[in-house]
Amino acid sequence: QHTAISRLLVDHHGDLWIGTVEEGIFRLSNYGLEQLTAKQGMPNNRVLTIYEDNEHSIWLGTNGGLFRLRDAPFATLSTEQGLPDNFVRTVLQHSDGSIWIGTARGVARYLNGKLLTEQNLLPEQSVLSLAETATGDVLVGTYSSGVFQYSEGKLTKLLDRSSGLLSNEVRAILPLQDGSIWLGTAQGLNHYQAQQMQSYTTREGLTADFVVALHK
Repeated sequence: QHTAISRLLVDHHGDLWIGTVEEGIFRLSNYGLEQLTAKQGMPNNRVLTIYEDNEHSIWLGTNGGLFRLRDAPFATLSTEQGLPDNFVRTVLQHSDGSIWIGTARGVARYLNGKLLTEQNLLPEQSVLSLAETATGDVLVGTYSSGVFQYSEGKLTKLLDRSSGLLSNEVRAILPLQDGSIWLGTAQGLNHYQAQQMQSYTTREGLTADFVVALHK
């Protein structure tokens, strides 16, 4: 496929911007070749000029108007910053302002712009779900070991198959104000209240036993 190119610009990163006559703008960088067209919000796919200003925004003159591209205020947290694993399965905003991050190798906490790396919890567990109870405790659902509870700085096992869970693979947790907990597992739905466990599967009317999300 031949692409008619109208303009070229090398920005301050050393990335190459390629303006085209009919196919929008391309950027060649360490991320590979990316394309932006009218489908993603450009006024028009015909790029007539490209300019980088003092704030490193990229301005595109098109057949349909002027368009500005600039870096969004994103920050990345990975193992380089202290995250236990880059496979992040679940995130929870706690009422105390901290962010709980469930990964394939345990739970990390993020507070005031920093990862609390000394508080990596459950490093041997792949974490699938997180939820905050009405009292501020955090429930942690895992891939193979059921549910743990973090309360007043201590982590304890709360529920697993031996206490009535349909499966130790807990993909969704919904605590209610009355203290009861709904738990979505790979083998059905559980409701835990006052030390009693109820189970719901396709036999009780679920369309499938593999539960991945719960919402009240």
